[in-house]
Amino acid sequence: MQGFIIRFSLPVRIFLVLALLTFLIVRIKPDEITGAFKSIEPLYLTLALILMIPNLSLQLFKWGTILGELIPKPSGITVVKSLLGGFFLGALSPGRVGEIARGIFIPGHSSLKIASLTALDKGLNQITVLFIGLIALSA
Repeated sequence: MQGFIIRFSLPVRIFLVLALLTFLIVRIKPDEITGAFKSIEPLYLTLALILMIPNLSLQLFKWGTILGELIPKPSGITVVKSLLGGFFLGALSPGRVGEIARGIFIPGHSSLKIASLTALDKGLNQITVLFIGLIALSA
């Protein structure tokens, strides 16, 4: 049964993503999407793209460090797949529930343990935002 799931998991994921994207495109009018793209300030878009590099680097380092608690430790490629896959699923799901699905991309480990580590990661993010926000408010 597990071999069956692993064999067909990628096609099922691709189908689900395409179904969700189709639903979104049908639900949102194309002229609204075009209007949103036309209103983008090129300078801000460029700055955001440049800042994504250190952001993703820190996220990968943090997630890899957190996953270092697992035995056996997942490979670097698995960490990258897990993080980016979780981001993608989180962006498409309500309430960013897809982030909890990071465990799908880490085979051979307890789903509960991966979900707990994901919750720890999200908690660390919240603490960081709170701490930096308090520093900014006190300045």
